[in-house]
Order: sequence, then C-alpha cells, then structure tokens
Amino acid sequence: MTRFLPLLLALAVACGTPVAGDQSATATAPAVSRPSAIPTASATPQPGPTHVPGASVHISVNGTTLLEGGTAQLDGDSPTVVVIEFPLTMDRASVERYFPRSGTAAWTDDRTVSLSIPATEAFPAFKVPESISKDGSAVVDIFFVNLSPVPSLVVSMFSVAELQAGARAPSDSAVRVPSGAEVLRFSPDTRKVLMLQSRDLPFGKAATRIFDMASHSMTVLPATLNGPLLLGAWLGNDRVVLVGDAVWTAAVDGTDIRTVTDLRGVATPKTAAVSPLGNFVALASNDQMEIVDLRSGAIRVLAGHHDDCDLPISPLARLAWSQDELRLATLECAAPAATPRVRITEIGSGRVVKMIDGGEMGVTSLLSGDFALPRESGEQGEGARRLFVVYSFDGAEKARYRGYAISASPNGRYLLDGSCCAGEGSGLTDLTAPGQPTTGFAGTAAWLRDGRVVVITRPGGSRSSIVP
Repeated sequence: MTRFLPLLLALAVACGTPVAGDQSATATAPAVSRPSAIPTASATPQPGPTHVPGASVHISVNGTTLLEGGTAQLDGDSPTVVVIEFPLTMDRASVERYFPRSGTAAWTDDRTVSLSIPATEAFPAFKVPESISKDGSAVVDIFFVNLSPVPSLVVSMFSVAELQAGARAPSDSAVRVPSGAEVLRFSPDTRKVLMLQSRDLPFGKAATRIFDMASHSMTVLPATLNGPLLLGAWLGNDRVVLVGDAVWTAAVDGTDIRTVTDLRGVATPKTAAVSPLGNFVALASNDQMEIVDLRSGAIRVLAGHHDDCDLPISPLARLAWSQDELRLATLECAAPAATPRVRITEIGSGRVVKMIDGGEMGVTSLLSGDFALPRESGEQGEGARRLFVVYSFDGAEKARYRGYAISASPNGRYLLDGSCCAGEGSGLTDLTAPGQPTTGFAGTAAWLRDGRVVVITRPGGSRSSIVP
C-alpha cells in the first residue's frame, strides 16, 4: 500500500482534493477556474386569445332574430335596424370597420350595438370576421348578417354642377323604388313616378302604377286592356294619359278616369307619343297617323303616312314632337324594303315641311327641342358607337355626335350618354368646353325637364328605361 501513496497523492493534487493531514497540499493547491453555470429557465408559452364562436353573437333585424345562416328580407321602404349583442365587452373599432359605410352605429354599451342602414344602401349585407374583445383576451369568430333587399331601383337626382364636382349615386336624398317596370316616367315636379309594365303579364293585365317619392306609397291604375299598353305619360303633375285599346286619362290617385276616345274598330296603332304640353297624343299605325285632342277627344288624320318599315333592329322611337306642339317628326317607309325616311309635318295644315333620308334606327326626341336620328357610325366591334345627327323641326342639321344613347339637356349645353355593351354607366359632356374630359359615373342616367339628372342604380333590380 505504501508504494502506491505517491500516485494517490498525485491524483489527489491533480483533482484538487486535499488529503487529510496534509496541510501543505491544502495551502498550495491552485484554484481551478470554472465557468459559472447560468440557469436556463424553460420558456413559458403566453396564452393566445380565446376564440369565441360567431354563433354566440345574437343578431336581430327590425326586431326579429336572425338565425345563423338565415337571411332577412328587407321591405325597401325604410331604414333597416340591425341589433348585434356580443357575449363579452368588445373593442368597438374592430366591429364597426366592417359595417356598410352608409350605416349609423349607436352602442348601448360595449356589448350591444344598433346599426341603422338606409333603404338606399345598395349592398346592406355584411360580415364581421375576428372582432376583438375590449381587453384583447378573446376573438369572436366570423359571423354574417345576411340582408336581402327587395328587387328595387335606387333613384338619385343631381344637378350638373354636383356631378361635375364628383357627386355619385346614391345621393343622401336617394329613394328606393320598387322594380319590375319596363318604363319609368317622372312627373314634371319629380315627386312621382309613372311605372309601366306590359311584358310577361296575362293578356289585358298591363300593370300601371304611380309611386310617390315622398310617402313611398303606390297607386295602381285600373286599366283593363284588350291589347298592349302603348303609352303612359304625364299631363302636368296631377293627371296621366294611357293608350291601349282606348285613350283615357286619370288622376294620380287612380280616380276620375275619363275615356277620351275608344280605339276599338279602328286601325290598331303600333306606337304613340304625347305632345310636350299635354294637349295631344299622336297614334301611328302602318298606314295612318291620327292626332287625338286630349281636351275634346277630337281626332285629326294626317294624310300620306306609311310605316311599313322592316328594320333590322327595333327603332329607338318612331315619333318626335316639337316643343310648341306644332310639328311632328315621323318614321316613314313606303314599303317594307324601302329606305326609311323621316317626315316633318305641320299638325294644323298637314303640310310636309321636309323629308330627311335615314331613320333605320328610328327618331329620338330631345328635351332641347330638337330630334336626333341615330345612324351607323362606321365603327366596328362590340364597343362601336352610333352616329347621332341632330335636326331642328325646320329640317336643318345642327350637330353630329358619336355615342351609344345620347340625350341633350333642356338648354342644349350638355349631353348624357350611356356606356357600351349593357353596361351600368353614364357620361356627362359639356358641349361648351371642347377638349374637356367627359364626367363618368355609375348608373343609368336621364335628363329631367328642370335640367337635373336622374341616376338609377340597381341593387338586384330589373332593367328599366327612363323617359323624361
């Protein structure tokens, strides 16, 4: 054992371990430097926000609970009130940013918000994905507010200056009008709309209604027809005239119906047009032109009329009245294959003022007091425009414009035009500022008699024609 002692001592010194009874070893052993051990605490995962199902949000629409996955049908006449109740206090901004822009939000507290959506909102439905609780500890999963507007048309009215300044439909004063009508005619004071529909209805069941823009009430005019409804138009602001198998007038409330003349047994008219002042209605058949005096019921026949036109497309219109009711421009064809012409006739004397070649697309009346003949422009392709040649009722050519469906303002200074290819857009051009860009905007536009522009937008509504 003694012989192994130096080795053991050497190992002990090397290992830095003092040997009992060896004081010198304890005093002289060098200190061994060791790195300090840094304790590593395991990372504690931070808890993520709790997800709350969207189904826990209670939604009511106009006082009726909206079931999950359900859709609320709106009435279209008044604002829609959506009340949203959350199961926890919410960060309001994380909810409101998904609301329709036209909506007005009012919070009862941080759990309950009431949203009022105007009837003119084109897209009232919305969804709210991952809204956040007020303390950030929870996320409410996506929920949907499915709102289905009734088929309707949103009617906005603008001045030219407002459109040029950037105003766009719907306007703050826009009104939602029930759709389904083929033709809309606004009363001169723009307070009411005459709505005409004859297609897709049983024979003799043409729907003629008057919609009040202020009260949103609807009046149905009791018209029993044995044929198509050819015309509905305003006689001032209080009466309308309808033409079918008879010519009759009625008050706007559907009362005081008067038969002006019965058309049964006479040549069936194919088109009709009321004069600007409301005193006459022109009735045109293939070989006869009649002028009915709406005040007396007297009928005058204009000789020499022939409209046997076999046109490749349906004409935009066949008749145009002068603003003073003294002259009438009519589409004429002596035979089906004959070249169409437009005849300007003096109503009182029957004198032909002028014959104008052309008219294969019809004759269009303008509120400026002129009329236009749309013709082929020579452009090709889907976006090809027409050439509109404007004439006075003296037969003098006044202007030429390319467009799709132009119309002139009552003062003749501005043009409206539609967009190509069944588009839902319009353009406004200032004729006194050549070179200035056209002001474009969404919707279908037409001139009103007071010089304003009515713009129709269609959130799910059917297509209709606007007639001044």
